[in-house]
Amino acid sequence: MPRDTDLSAVNQPQLVALAHHLNSLPRKCLGYRTPAEVFMAHLRDCGWVFYPRAKQALDRLNRLLDHPRGTRMPSVAIYGDSGMRKTMIMKRFRDQHPPTFNSLTGTLRTPVLAMEMTSRPGERRFYAELLTLLGAPKRPRADNAQMEQAALRIMEAIGVQVLMIDEVHNILAGTYREQRMSPTLCVFSAIVFGSHSFASASTKRVKPSAATCSWLAGSSNSR
Repeated sequence: MPRDTDLSAVNQPQLVALAHHLNSLPRKCLGYRTPAEVFMAHLRDCGWVFYPRAKQALDRLNRLLDHPRGTRMPSVAIYGDSGMRKTMIMKRFRDQHPPTFNSLTGTLRTPVLAMEMTSRPGERRFYAELLTLLGAPKRPRADNAQMEQAALRIMEAIGVQVLMIDEVHNILAGTYREQRMSPTLCVFSAIVFGSHSFASASTKRVKPSAATCSWLAGSSNSR
């Protein structure tokens, strides 16, 4: 495009075509790779693209991690449309706070634990998934209370401070009774990631129940 081109006369499709052309040209400074190839390689390596709302969310999550321990911890719900990279934020936060092993005491500390809400909701399915993630042996005859206590003991033993739950809107697929599950995990901060459908249900005070929303969403929302 000539230097004296009047950009007010250039339409959007022409600008898109120009950008595609420039991003497809090999550059010596990039080792004769194209800008598009370098950008995609960066995405594959770290899966992270910085943008202001993501930084805002991470700052909120870090404040949650630094919150003094108590008997009832604050929680955060992050929701948005599908494809908005909510899972990317979750993985970024988890990777920033990896498990550490103390060779002197022989103990593992896991400050951040991440899991995905089961496709079909239910208290038993939830605890079974959580215990599997924690590496606990399976006990088919254990009831919900026993599974809950086992999960709490293990999480406390390994120093879990924040439990992150992705795809939390899956809870809407269950019956009203299944949606009313309210696991006793208030001693840990919960961060949930889901779609607008869950946020709408919580706001309208319809399914899921108020008890479930108080555990899942806590007192803070971040859109």
